[in-house]
Amino acid sequence: MGMLCALCAPFAAASAQTAQEYFKLGNSAYNRADYPAALENYLEAAKKGGGSAELFYNTANACAKVGKLSLAELYYLRAIYANPRLREASANLETLAKDGALEIPQMGIAQTALAELSEGEWTALALAAFWGTVLLIAIPPLYGKRSAALAFLAIVCAITMCVSIAGIFSWRAFANRAVAVGEAPSLRISPAPEAPVCAILADGQLAKIRKSRGDFLYLETSNGKRGWGNKSDFEPIGK
Repeated sequence: MGMLCALCAPFAAASAQTAQEYFKLGNSAYNRADYPAALENYLEAAKKGGGSAELFYNTANACAKVGKLSLAELYYLRAIYANPRLREASANLETLAKDGALEIPQMGIAQTALAELSEGEWTALALAAFWGTVLLIAIPPLYGKRSAALAFLAIVCAITMCVSIAGIFSWRAFANRAVAVGEAPSLRISPAPEAPVCAILADGQLAKIRKSRGDFLYLETSNGKRGWGNKSDFEPIGK
């Protein structure tokens, strides 16, 4: 029976059409401890448009199982970005960073508090708070109604909008980083394959994305190294 399942698995993968189907195939392979096949199907699910935190989390776990630590780091970070309340992703990332000596983003107290909601949730809250502020300021005077309670509610909505905007910018800064995933990730002095190398980065090192040009990203590491990295060697957290 096991042999039959092994023979059927490639045909099932070949017939899969959607991200959800590849995701299910990946889960099935993972449960059989066939981690390379699981990873292949999870990556296919991502190519087909899958972008859920669960997909990224499972992809990261499969990467860790096959020893692709920098890719595991990337997908744990993507899982956190998609759903910051997926505590398993944060816990696994911290363990991975310790075991593999990888760099992970450091958050202050304010950033940690803002990370309780995702960028999408902060955006929705900011829009709701904006329109709440507008309506509470504009509508009551039209009907001759002014009160301390309505003024207080307008202030609360305005404060909520400001906090939401801070949350959005915090997540955008988080996503605007790239993880070094290439064989020998390096930075060059100009965006050209033949340009001299100015820095060589460690596998899994994080760098802020400053700008993009063609096949290159202009990157800055936490220790101040700057240069152009080939997009094939650096994967942005926010796709």
